[in-house]
Amino acid sequence: MMNESKQYYKKISPTIWQNWVESHSEIFSRHLEALSRCMEGLKAKFAIDIGCGYGRLIPFLSDKAEELVEVDVSTKSLKNTREITSKFRHKTFFVAGDANSLSFLDGSFQLVVCYEVFIHIENSGMALSEMRRVMADNGVLILSTTIFRNRFSRLLCRIFLPLLGYKRYSGGYKGKNKPFMKWFTKNEFLNLLSSHKFSLRVKTFESATLHPALFSSIIVECRKSGVNRIGSD
Repeated sequence: MMNESKQYYKKISPTIWQNWVESHSEIFSRHLEALSRCMEGLKAKFAIDIGCGYGRLIPFLSDKAEELVEVDVSTKSLKNTREITSKFRHKTFFVAGDANSLSFLDGSFQLVVCYEVFIHIENSGMALSEMRRVMADNGVLILSTTIFRNRFSRLLCRIFLPLLGYKRYSGGYKGKNKPFMKWFTKNEFLNLLSSHKFSLRVKTFESATLHPALFSSIIVECRKSGVNRIGSD
């Protein structure tokens, strides 16, 4: 059975997130600045953007890779993205797909990016396994997500989200006509990554979120642990 997140993203308008980013441009600009600092000097032959939405990162990532693959569960979003990013078409490919089951060979990408999508993935462990699988042995995963600022933030969400119509679902929260959301504390998030055989470097930790009293944003550079990296792809 298709999970709740997939159903939601397949049904919504392909421009909903574009409109959200445009109305919160200051937050997105701060995120992009943080990503730029985090990815300074990174270059890849092949890169993948998991959960690309309307392609907000294409202009940025096109400078980081010779070829870029944009993946999203929504074919409507991909069609819209292909149209509005036509000047990057010569090096960008669009693939309908699921973070929990990526249709690529092992070690296909030197750069894997998952930007502010992780909180909407129900089976986060399976998604991390897939990200690691498609990474080259000397590849890099750049993972950005929103986390609880502290334990008090989690307590407040448990109290007030049900009052706003959200119900506990698959370890997170789901509201009617709302996306699935699953937050971690910083330690929980880093421990989850470590448990999936990633070595970590927390590149930036800042509060560019819509509700900075409750949440923070974190960007982590992940590499495969336990791998001998000889040469380059």
